[in-house]
Amino acid sequence: MTIYETIRKDFVQSRINKDGWSAFYAVLIGEMDNEASRSGGGDRTVTDEIATKVLKKTLKGLHETLKAQHYSNAQTSAEIAIVEKYLPQQITEDQLRTIVHGAITSGVACDMKSLMAYLKEHYAGRYDGKMASAIVKEVVA
Repeated sequence: MTIYETIRKDFVQSRINKDGWSAFYAVLIGEMDNEASRSGGGDRTVTDEIATKVLKKTLKGLHETLKAQHYSNAQTSAEIAIVEKYLPQQITEDQLRTIVHGAITSGVACDMKSLMAYLKEHYAGRYDGKMASAIVKEVVA
């Protein structure tokens, strides 16, 4: 089951339970649908890559909101917890180094473009782009 399908399932369950979170789920689903229509020609399928992108953007906004409020807000904190439960586990720096070295060993060209393309193809949404870029630059140098 994709991230998007899981969120849709939880949205339906939230409406059934009348727990007050269905509007938040609806916003997430709407943002994912919009991103899918903007990013893929005629294909409006919400991939895990698109879902992760929207979730990360939403999480960043929620953290900024929490920081701007200068006090803990239970609503925002709960929304952060909801978003975080759908995000795939992020790859650590050590794991990323191992993946990059493994890619080179398996025959991926030892250049920035090829290695970053490899990471995007196989691990999209699961790593920090700045960290990956720094590691690849270090390895290529």
